Amino acid sequence: MSESRSGLWLLLDKIVHHVEVAWLPEWEGTEQPRWFRPEGDRLFVRTQPIRHADDGKDYVYTLEYRRAEGAAGGKGPGIKAP
Repeated sequence: MSESRSGLWLLLDKIVHHVEVAWLPEWEGTEQPRWFRPEGDRLFVRTQPIRHADDGKDYVYTLEYRRAEGAAGGKGPGIKAP
C-alpha cells in the first residue's frame, strides 16, 4: 500500500493527520489517526483498520521509521514519547 497526504497534524496519545490533499481523494477533509510506539532509534506507526476495496477485508498497516546514522547528534538517546 502506498500512502501520500498533506496537511496539519496533532500529536497527543496518537498522531492525528488533518488531511488537506491526499492520493486517495476520499481522505481529503478527513482526520486520519495513527498510533505510534517509539523503540530506541525506531518509531513504529500503525493505522486504524482500513477496508481494502479489492477483497473487503480490514487491514492494519505498520510503518517503521529508523533514525539515520548521524541524525540529531548521531547515537543520541533515541526517540521518546511525550
